[in-house]
Amino acid sequence: MRKRHLWDQNDQVRQGESPEEQRGIDDELLEKQREINAYLFEQHKDEIAKMGFTVTHTAPADGYVEIGITPYKEEYAEYLYGIFGRDMVKVVEGQQIQLYTTDTATAVHTQALPETNSHAVIVAVAGAIVVVAGAAFILHRRRVVNK
Repeated sequence: MRKRHLWDQNDQVRQGESPEEQRGIDDELLEKQREINAYLFEQHKDEIAKMGFTVTHTAPADGYVEIGITPYKEEYAEYLYGIFGRDMVKVVEGQQIQLYTTDTATAVHTQALPETNSHAVIVAVAGAIVVVAGAAFILHRRRVVNK
């Protein structure tokens, strides 16, 4: 194993542990994930697409490799369990990642904003200014009187 210099949360150098080892993920589980990734994302990706589902992610978890699929259907999950077994695999509903362009993100953001009455906003801001100005005037007057 190659020595690595890693910093922990106390800024102390930890040698010899990969991030996976620090999190307690064993080599057998990582090897299982590599096997799954090769099968799903390289060797059989076209076959899986023709079946009608997409693998959104694989991730090592607590003693198993999680496989996210969308849409989630029992028949798709059973297909994957038939290939990889149930011992170290758990098939879950995946979430498809959506990449936004600047225009799309702006459109989504502006749609989510509630409509406001601009007159009410102006009145509220003007009222706040009057209150702050009044408080500043009173504090200034007290200082002048106390001198």
